Amino acid sequence: MIVAGNKQQVANRFLERFLAIFGNGFTDLDGKLWKRDELIIEENSQSATLCNGIVIQAYPANESVRGEENVICVFISEAAFTGLIDDSKVYNAVHPNVANIPDADFIMESTPNGKRGFFWDLFTTNNEYHKLEQPYTVSMGKLLDEEFIANERKNPKIDFDQEYGCEFTTSLTSAFKEDEVNFVPKEINDYSDI
Repeated sequence: MIVAGNKQQVANRFLERFLAIFGNGFTDLDGKLWKRDELIIEENSQSATLCNGIVIQAYPANESVRGEENVICVFISEAAFTGLIDDSKVYNAVHPNVANIPDADFIMESTPNGKRGFFWDLFTTNNEYHKLEQPYTVSMGKLLDEEFIANERKNPKIDFDQEYGCEFTTSLTSAFKEDEVNFVPKEINDYSDI
């Protein structure tokens, strides 16, 4: 299962990009070259069947992804960006799909999107998931160029620390930035105006 975006169109484009991996074919460990049409025996906009019988299906991030059987891998792309206020519905719908296969993989990738949602909860708590952070510095000079990063750092519309530094700061839909809100503990003795 590939779960990507909050619309079927987005999920379909993700599947298309995934299948592009097979564009030039694939050489196995025995040196045999498998052409794309030998590897992918059937495909449409929402699914593909591989030569070994594996079916890859693309779903939007919503609660309709529940109920698939024999799922050996769930891959959720941009897990922090479902577009839902209560995105726990997505996780709660998808996670049981791997319940009947003990060695199934459950993979979530995303840049952070504030201190909220199932991705934040799972990333910041002790649970069964292995967490991997890859800040922009890992890709400097390889996938990212220094001039691009310098321009992104200056862009006021981008939360650079969150988008490139793996830091959970604040979501772009927040009314206030976290550093603009101060909590001052104060004893309340008069409750008449509450």
